[in-house]
Amino acid sequence: MQEAKIKFDHVTKVFETRSQTITAVKDYSMEIQAGEFISILGPSGCGKSTLIRMLDGIIDTTEGDILIDGVKVNHKGKKMPSSVLRKLGFIFQQPNILPWYTVRQNVALPLRVFGLKGPEWDSRVDELLEMVGLKEYAGAHPNEISGGMLQRAGVIRAMVHDPEILLMDEPTKGMDAEYKEEIGKILTRLKQHGLTIFMISH
Repeated sequence: MQEAKIKFDHVTKVFETRSQTITAVKDYSMEIQAGEFISILGPSGCGKSTLIRMLDGIIDTTEGDILIDGVKVNHKGKKMPSSVLRKLGFIFQQPNILPWYTVRQNVALPLRVFGLKGPEWDSRVDELLEMVGLKEYAGAHPNEISGGMLQRAGVIRAMVHDPEILLMDEPTKGMDAEYKEEIGKILTRLKQHGLTIFMISH
């Protein structure tokens, strides 16, 4: 049997505050195969964001394990293995764009983080900028473009280092209808190339 690309194995997350105990996720199990596009839908407060934040290593599990390609990624108090981190692309509700970088520099940031250099990576940045209509704004700073443009930059930044898995937390929030449709088309093309996509949405 093929090993799951992503596996949640009886995962529970409990948040403790001074006044209460909140169980955000309880005994959750799921397997996602390579190339699948999985959407988790539900209202605010049902644990969707907690799931994706445990998967990308921002918060740890209380119980249970999370595995990517068979590698456990929820080591308590330890960073996610770099070999696994390189496989992930992140798109969050807010684009988290660095204000002192240009649009192009922001999009290319993961390449710098992972030490990916060369003309093929430069070309990939240009292709992605053109794909979402940002090529003419490549030299602009974040305060010079719209919120929807910033969100598009955040989307393609997650794709620039050619990850195997794309984690998406409400990826089209703040975009107009035209570009929501365009991002949908981009994601469809990525799925056809074997990318595994895990998305949460209302």
